[in-house]
Amino acid sequence: MKRALTIMFILAVSILTQGCGQKQPVRRLEVAIDYSGSMFEKMPSGMTLIEENKGRINYAIDSESCESTVNLYKFRSKPILESSKKPKNANEYVGVINKIIAEGATDDKGTYLAPILQQFLVDAQSSDLPTYGVIITDGECFDAGETYKAAEQLANQSNFHYLLIGPVNADINLDLQNRIFAKLKAAGKLRVCTMDDFQSGFDAFKDAEDQLGETEQGANHE
Repeated sequence: MKRALTIMFILAVSILTQGCGQKQPVRRLEVAIDYSGSMFEKMPSGMTLIEENKGRINYAIDSESCESTVNLYKFRSKPILESSKKPKNANEYVGVINKIIAEGATDDKGTYLAPILQQFLVDAQSSDLPTYGVIITDGECFDAGETYKAAEQLANQSNFHYLLIGPVNADINLDLQNRIFAKLKAAGKLRVCTMDDFQSGFDAFKDAEDQLGETEQGANHE
C-alpha cells in the first residue's frame, strides 16, 4: 500500500511540474504583443505576424521556472495586461494569445513603444527579480523621442537584463538599434531582429537568461 501511494505521489508531482524549466532560476518574463493594424496584415504564408510568432512566444514562456512570473501584455499605446501568473507550461497562455488574435487590431493606427517600455520598467522596479522582455512588433514607432528616454531608463535599471524586439521590417532595424534604442544597445541589453533572424534572436535571448542563471547559481553556492 505504501509503495502504491509513493508511486502515485511521484506521478502527481511529475504531472504538476511537467513543462516547467525546473533548473531555471526564478525571474520575471515580460511579453508584449503589438496589436496595431500592421500586425494583422497577412504574410505570404497566409498568417499574420502574431500568428507566425505564436510558437516562439510559447517557447519563451515554456522554458521558464514554475516559480517565475510571466506578464503578458497587448499594446498599441497604453499597455493592457492580459495575464500575470506563474505558468506550469506555455499551454496556459495559448488561449490568451488566441484571444488577442481573435479580437483583431485596434482601429487606431500607429504603434507607441514608450508606454510598454515604461511598464517593463515599473514591473522591474517592483522587486529585485531578474527581468527580461520580449516585444512582438514590426517596429513601427510613432513616439521615437519618448521611446529613447524610456529605453535609457530601462538600460539603467540594474535588474533588467535583456530586451528582444521583432520581427521588425528590415528597413527600420538599424534605426531602432542605432537611434531609438542606443542606450540599451550600448549596455548589451538589446537584440532587434527581422523575420529572417528572429529564431536566432530567441536563441540568443534564452542564452542570455541561461548565463545569468549560471551566475546566480554560482553566487548561491559561494
